[in-house]
Amino acid sequence: MKASVRVRAAAVLAALLLSAAAAAHVGSPDTFFAGAAGPYAVRVTIRPPGVVPGLAEISVRVESAGVRRVTIRPIPFDAGPTGAPPPDTAKAVAGQPGLYSGALWLMTEGAYTIEISVEGDAGTGGTAVPIASLATRVLPMGRGLFFLVLSFAVFLVAGGLAIVFAAASESTLPPGEKPGIARRRAAAVTTAVAGAVFLLLLFGESAWSSRLRRSSEGRIFRPYRASALVRAEGTGRVLRLTIDDPSWRTASWRPLVPDHGKLMHLFAMREPAFDAFAHVHPAAVSDRAFEAPFPALPAGTYSIFADVTDETGLSQTLTARADVPAAPAASVPPSAGVFAAPDPDDSSRVSPPLPPVIGSPGTSDLGGGLAMTWASPAGPVLAGRETTLRFLVRDAGGRPAALQPYMGMPAHAAVLRDDGSVFIHLHPMGTISMASLDVLGARRATEAPSPHAGHSSAAAPGAVSFPYAFPKPGPYRLWVQVRSGGEVRTGVFDVLIR
Repeated sequence: MKASVRVRAAAVLAALLLSAAAAAHVGSPDTFFAGAAGPYAVRVTIRPPGVVPGLAEISVRVESAGVRRVTIRPIPFDAGPTGAPPPDTAKAVAGQPGLYSGALWLMTEGAYTIEISVEGDAGTGGTAVPIASLATRVLPMGRGLFFLVLSFAVFLVAGGLAIVFAAASESTLPPGEKPGIARRRAAAVTTAVAGAVFLLLLFGESAWSSRLRRSSEGRIFRPYRASALVRAEGTGRVLRLTIDDPSWRTASWRPLVPDHGKLMHLFAMREPAFDAFAHVHPAAVSDRAFEAPFPALPAGTYSIFADVTDETGLSQTLTARADVPAAPAASVPPSAGVFAAPDPDDSSRVSPPLPPVIGSPGTSDLGGGLAMTWASPAGPVLAGRETTLRFLVRDAGGRPAALQPYMGMPAHAAVLRDDGSVFIHLHPMGTISMASLDVLGARRATEAPSPHAGHSSAAAPGAVSFPYAFPKPGPYRLWVQVRSGGEVRTGVFDVLIR
């Protein structure tokens, strides 16, 4: 058991270190959106290319009849509608009624708005989905392409040498006269010199390619580097997250903007069993440090994920680890620097550890006589396949519970793979940042219904749902948060993705 714990903790640490190459959540780059394009209900999935320039794959599922045309358009944050290209028409997918797909070139790095327009019997409606266009990887050269390029290089070099030999030996001879031995020897020397020049050119090209690759790797987007610690403060503890990145406050830096009224949404999960969870909202205490009271959770090592959005609309998730000490004894007097009261939207939950064998997600006790049930479609959940994560909240009598908005939404969810390689903060509208919508919405070309419409009420009494596709197989833990009776309540579910 101890060895298993050590292996899982090491895996979590490795995943957190590797996640520095991910943007806007960890290990889950696709964007999911569920909402309305005017009178039409739509579900949008955007798969970014990971390289810039690159093609983003976009699918739009219109859950309404009578649709005649769907268009898609990329709008860069710094260009606006007037500087954006004209819209492309998405093609209907054969055998999939209501599903349209297309691809858009993202030519620059930064925040984009993908504008969706639907035309049909009910008129024309539009919506906007913010995404991040970032270089997150360098595409490798496949073996087949490598040998194809090598074959062309050999062919070109051989052809070039043949041309040099023929030119040196025969170009000045009268027609029909063959070169003598001396001329052929001189041509051979000239060809050898040309071969040496060709080799130098090939070595130069190889060095240039290596420099270009290193330069490309250096431009790969990495979220701000951050560190976290938890200190005893009076009778409680304070979590401090510090942005240590050299690019913070430099020329490329942009100020952070609130998302749901908070500059930072921070999630903490205790390793390796993920049996303790916190969702808090640190406040800025300096130009690079944020602090929040740490909830009444057990001591241990915690994985930290913090979502932030800057004024360009670009969202990213900062990662860190923190060793949390035991809470001070109640007899310890408060210090002069004790932190203020917790944010009213802060929440936490202690639950059983992630089991070694995961069965059906079932039902989670929320306390106060409430229970949350996993109501997603029966059967295995498959990696890479879009689905709807649906949950029902019932009271002790089995009636739908009355849910209240939680930071302007019916619910929030955090999804974590057991090795820490995937983390996502979900909303009922999908994975998009509301702050990005607020920032980028002002640059849209056409008016559309507010993207916040419908946030304050669930689709059905006591029901919440999230569009998502798990990026890879494995065990996952989900924390689903709703507000009822003025309290934030957290359901915990474990699911094995096939």
